[in-house]
Amino acid sequence: MFFRFLASQCAGCPLWGQCRDPEASPKGHRNVYISDYHRYLQAGSAFNQTPTGRALLAGRWQVEPTIAFLVRYQGCRRARRVGQAAAQCQLFQACALRNLLLWLSRVRRGLAPRPPT
Repeated sequence: MFFRFLASQCAGCPLWGQCRDPEASPKGHRNVYISDYHRYLQAGSAFNQTPTGRALLAGRWQVEPTIAFLVRYQGCRRARRVGQAAAQCQLFQACALRNLLLWLSRVRRGLAPRPPT
């Protein structure tokens, strides 16, 4: 939804100072856009304020580096083939590579046992 408010409509509004930039023209109009997904964003924001939401947000830092790796270096933002099965296969392969690289990094640092030879 798109709303446009003329300065004449806003004259005398108690929220004028919060709604408009102090350096904006007093004769200018104000545009407000509300996305179709606004109610979902509001529901998500309300959920994040609950104890369950806070717990999930607290653990988010653990998964973000993996998601960033998959998107940046493995092309997981976009599927390379058509179909959900092919996209799932691409994701599984990328995750397997990520797990292998993490494991090799831990072995190199001495945090994981070396494989038997």
